[in-house]
Amino acid sequence: MAPNTFALNTLAETLRSEIPGSLRDHFRYEGQPALQQAYAALGHVIRTGECPFEYVRGTDLFSHLIARPELGQIFNNAMGRRIVDIGGGHGYLLARILRRYPEMRGLVELYQGDTLRRAGAGPDA
Repeated sequence: MAPNTFALNTLAETLRSEIPGSLRDHFRYEGQPALQQAYAALGHVIRTGECPFEYVRGTDLFSHLIARPELGQIFNNAMGRRIVDIGGGHGYLLARILRRYPEMRGLVELYQGDTLRRAGAGPDA
């Protein structure tokens, strides 16, 4: 690289919007002050069982996003290509969906053994 030139490293490349698997929108969403405040209230919510977002903002997350369309769009962009299969067992259904839509990413919750690896592997699952 020439002197006085700057370039992104491999990790920073994932923040570019035009690359496959970009994490840009996810980090834009997670970096929102309202979410940061909710995360910071962890001690309180562990002691009380309260919803962290409602505790710090006085409303639920989705009402907050509806009232702020620009934040709602960031949320939708961040979540738009992810599927979570709750109670997905071995992840066979999710693996079939990911084979059909390889641009998507998936996560199986309540998995056993190597289900997460197989279900999230994309077209080779």
